[in-house]
Amino acid sequence: MSKLNPFFSVVIPLHNKANFIEACVESVLQQDFKNFELIIVDDGSTDDSIEKINNFKDNRVVLEQQQNKGAAYARNRGVEIATSHWIAFLDADDFWKENHLSEFYKAVQLFPDEVVFSSKPSIIKEHNKTTTAQYSFELDSKMKPLSYFENSTKHSLLITSGMLIKKDFFKQIGGFNEAIYSGQDTDLFIRIGLQKKIVFNPKSTFTYYVSSENNISKTPRFKERLTFINAYQHQAEKNPALQKYLDLNRFSIVLRAKMHGDSTWKVAQQELNENSLSKKQLFLLKLPGGLLKVLKSIQQKLLQFGVEKSAF
Repeated sequence: MSKLNPFFSVVIPLHNKANFIEACVESVLQQDFKNFELIIVDDGSTDDSIEKINNFKDNRVVLEQQQNKGAAYARNRGVEIATSHWIAFLDADDFWKENHLSEFYKAVQLFPDEVVFSSKPSIIKEHNKTTTAQYSFELDSKMKPLSYFENSTKHSLLITSGMLIKKDFFKQIGGFNEAIYSGQDTDLFIRIGLQKKIVFNPKSTFTYYVSSENNISKTPRFKERLTFINAYQHQAEKNPALQKYLDLNRFSIVLRAKMHGDSTWKVAQQELNENSLSKKQLFLLKLPGGLLKVLKSIQQKLLQFGVEKSAF
């Protein structure tokens, strides 16, 4: 491997993930594809995350430290430091299987003109139950370019920890929006989907946690999420697939905001087009927050017994 010319630059934003970061970094260093650099951007951690990083003695590991400015800033900073044309993101509480980068390398060789790649995740949910992503399209064994919005109505084609993107294209579309605290990944995915297809690998090459400590996705900032979703409405008027994608995100905001007692649900419900929803979703849309909480509790109980149900 040439230290000066890695094929991949791996970017990990880190903030107080001491209980996860060792397994995360080890999953990168144990890749069967070795030609990479690993850039860890510590975003003002106050636990012993840095101490655990310093225990790794590998010249591919680069540690950048900054004051707490948020995950979007940390990811963008990692891309600025990166010396490769290809950026693979990984969150500090997720981990890769050993073939993650080698599968991306194969994909890049097969589709040299494409700039965004992803693979199927394994998902660790509540009670440490592991499932695989379920999609709205039929899976086969072949990698192929897919339209983002049409194929992300059940589970997103893109997950940050399982995404590879060409550095020039990432910078061209503006990177992660640092003004968005929660939902910055969805905002980036929309901008990607408006311009490019995603080369999707149906093999499961990484694992991510739906719920972990200090997970900002659990932070209820519904008004902020609705605002950036609505920013793309003018483009959705001539793009039915984008319209449905935005409405499904509004639907999710309605349900979650109701359960949190946040009045943003009223605005979100007024703004979504109900023609985008299934009969089951329309039924859920009419339920009060208290009943939604009961159904959510039942869903979690079923998950403990290996039965997975969703609003889709």
